[in-house]
Amino acid sequence: MRKTVATMMAIAVLGAAGSTLAAQEKAAPEPAKKSAAQPAHTARGTVKKFDAATNTLTIATAKGAEENYMVGPKATLHEGQKSIAVSDLANLSGREATIRYMESGGQKTAESVMVSPRAPAATTGTERPKPVGEPEKKY
Repeated sequence: MRKTVATMMAIAVLGAAGSTLAAQEKAAPEPAKKSAAQPAHTARGTVKKFDAATNTLTIATAKGAEENYMVGPKATLHEGQKSIAVSDLANLSGREATIRYMESGGQKTAESVMVSPRAPAATTGTERPKPVGEPEKKY
């Protein structure tokens, strides 16, 4: 008799556990399906201006057209290897830039902006850099 009661108790416990697991599996929400991801686009050109009031960057393309890009709050901005702030874009007119952006409803939103580093100062070509630590020689 004890074996029968113990067997019935074991079956009841396993049955209850199985139904609880099944209920949990059904109650678990399905992962949200992503909407069709839009591909990122890339544009290159020369920085014309940056409007801080609207966070809009204007570049001139190689074809001569001017294009506007809204700089989003999560955009990454670089001048060469150095990270820069959004406000720094106003001082980079005339520099070459590469912009990765998303387009939605005709609005282009920049995800990243890479601006070329400042060009090194031009030399006349007649002066040689002097070696460090050596006395100046007369020729």
